Amino acid sequence: MMIKKNILFLCSGNYFRSRFAELWFNHEAERRQLAWYATSAGLLMENDNQGNISEYTRTFAHARGWI
Repeated sequence: MMIKKNILFLCSGNYFRSRFAELWFNHEAERRQLAWYATSAGLLMENDNQGNISEYTRTFAHARGWI
């Protein structure tokens, strides 16, 4: 069994950019059979974030089969 390497995508709120990067990276890593796995995190808590991922990011990723 191959050990997976980890990568962390970091942004301010973990709501748009880092979540998008995590989804895209994991999709591509699986498609290319790479031994990598991404996670994401945010540095700041944003009170106006509704849920754990933006609806725009979710819709975009779902339309492309990433989630």
